[in-house]
Amino acid sequence: MSASLAKPIDFGTIFELQDGASGQTYGVTLATLLQCLCVAEQRYMVPPFEPEWAAESLPDLLRERALIR
Repeated sequence: MSASLAKPIDFGTIFELQDGASGQTYGVTLATLLQCLCVAEQRYMVPPFEPEWAAESLPDLLRERALIR
């Protein structure tokens, strides 16, 4: 039995990132960060996702939009 997430994921959550050299800040949504992670997985830059985690954390549409063709 896998543990369910405590509450729904808000893919619109914005993370603020800052360039250490220039001090410029950027806002990136959780959806964009997860899509980047999906691309990294396809390029073998990160280990393959655990199926249970991917099923609960990555909607099919998000993974589809991150496909490299």
